[in-house]
Amino acid sequence: VGSAGALDMINFGSPDTVPDKYADRLFYQHNPQITLMRTTSSECRRIGSEIAKSLNRFKGPSVFLIPERGVSALDSEGQPFHDPDADAALFIAVEENVCQSERRRVIRLPYHINDTAFAMVAAHELENMMHEVGA
Repeated sequence: VGSAGALDMINFGSPDTVPDKYADRLFYQHNPQITLMRTTSSECRRIGSEIAKSLNRFKGPSVFLIPERGVSALDSEGQPFHDPDADAALFIAVEENVCQSERRRVIRLPYHINDTAFAMVAAHELENMMHEVGA
């Protein structure tokens, strides 16, 4: 069971560690040692494609949960990294590139990744998967 936690950001150290080529990007200063940069739609598409490639290699059962309302605290509505278009690019790339089957699934959920309801679905999916494999 997996999901897309914190894929809305790229982590750097202090602000002076951010390469100049990113000067025009959206940043959030988490603390003096951590600078976060919002991922773009293009980057999210590439990330989603790479996730799909990994999922397609899994031999056992797998479920990838998509939190439609955001992938981090900074990505929720009203927060600095809220970017529904970038999130959609990530989610669509996963869905379009995962070879889904009964044992390899992608599920969209109408929750934020930090919502209790999202965690409950993840726990339920894990429990079902454990029963399926006899764990």
